[in-house]
Amino acid sequence: MRTEELYNILNACKTPTKTKNILSDLKETNKDKAECVADYLKFMLDPNITYGIKKITIPDEHLYKENSCYVNELLQEINQISEDKGRFLYQILKHSTVKEQELIKYAIKRKHPNKIGIKVVDSVFPGLIFQVPYMGALPGTPDRISKINWDAGVAVQPKMDGMAVLAVIDKYGAKLYTRQHKDITHAFPRLTRSLFDRYLVTTMSDNLIYYLHMEFLVKNPFDILPRKTANGMLNKIIKGSKHESDYFITPCLLDCNIIYYGMELPQLDRYKFLSKTFSGYFDIVKQTVVYDEKDAMNIHDDYIRKGYEGTIWKDTKAVWQEGKHTNLLKIKPEVELELEVIDINEHKERPGEIGSLVCTSADGFVRVAVSGLTDEERKHPWGEFTNKIVTVRANELIKSKSKSTYSLLNPRFIEIRDDKQETDSFDDIKQAFNNVGKSVN
Repeated sequence: MRTEELYNILNACKTPTKTKNILSDLKETNKDKAECVADYLKFMLDPNITYGIKKITIPDEHLYKENSCYVNELLQEINQISEDKGRFLYQILKHSTVKEQELIKYAIKRKHPNKIGIKVVDSVFPGLIFQVPYMGALPGTPDRISKINWDAGVAVQPKMDGMAVLAVIDKYGAKLYTRQHKDITHAFPRLTRSLFDRYLVTTMSDNLIYYLHMEFLVKNPFDILPRKTANGMLNKIIKGSKHESDYFITPCLLDCNIIYYGMELPQLDRYKFLSKTFSGYFDIVKQTVVYDEKDAMNIHDDYIRKGYEGTIWKDTKAVWQEGKHTNLLKIKPEVELELEVIDINEHKERPGEIGSLVCTSADGFVRVAVSGLTDEERKHPWGEFTNKIVTVRANELIKSKSKSTYSLLNPRFIEIRDDKQETDSFDDIKQAFNNVGKSVN
């Protein structure tokens, strides 16, 4: 397959639906080309394929000239990859135009500009890229909370602020993966062995498979370190510059799924299984079952006061489901603020439409790009938003990268406030977050 054809096929994949249709049609009409595209997509998306070429900084300008120092260095790195991968990338680099050679950049950065993702690729090429089944939480919006069936009981758990790790345990051993499906088993041999030992001691059948969802926390020596600090330590272990024994790592088990001849357990039974199988060897997240929203919010507020990020609310009768569903909600403290729109960022993929609103506080100490507009609102004339006061909902006040100003975590546009004449100041915003237990340094 010519590089030009591969480039054109991938650039025609503008949306998940269009991508699926293009790849499906290609699979039906031209098996050889489909296999070539699948090979490339695996190189680009599979987190378990590593490249020496990732060490090279890719310049913003195109320096893909055959005899340039950059390309020669890149070719040397490619030669260090396995023969098949090296040959494939080498052909792309040597036999294509400057524009088409962007395929190399996509592979190195593991990102295509049209956001071709693992899920849509897996729907056309099942099993091409290994994925660990994962059940995630949806934001606990007022609408979703109003639909909770309290009669069945809701389990309230603190939201643990660590590195999400997924474990797969069967008769052959235990494997650890990140939520992006990268295999990190090699980095944590002691923890991996401990998980497998518990499987061997407790399992009643060789056909059982455990899927565990946990958070890796780091203590120093007794207090749990902030996620950013802890994840930096854990990443050093994964990359090999540190060892598992260099830090006090505490895995906290949150949920599980048991694969055994179609068996489906409700949440409460899964939690009992975790406690029975792993308690005393690993931390199990604490949960309290309540039967009305008031009790759930009281527990939530208590966890916030203790410094937790929020809570997770789980339907105790719901069986495990891959993906994100309303039977699993994450509740975080939110604050509504009034900010002024001082600029607008254009949408990266839809020229002429609004991408985000650049908003600031009254004193300029808080500056943030706010998303959350609907597709219809993005098409509105920019003048409808410029210099207007808007309500913004956010989860936390944080230091910006420049360190001279502050920003907001997860800022979402709510509405234009024509009835407001003044925006909130930094002190107003800081106090609002303090009121919900989110103190700011």
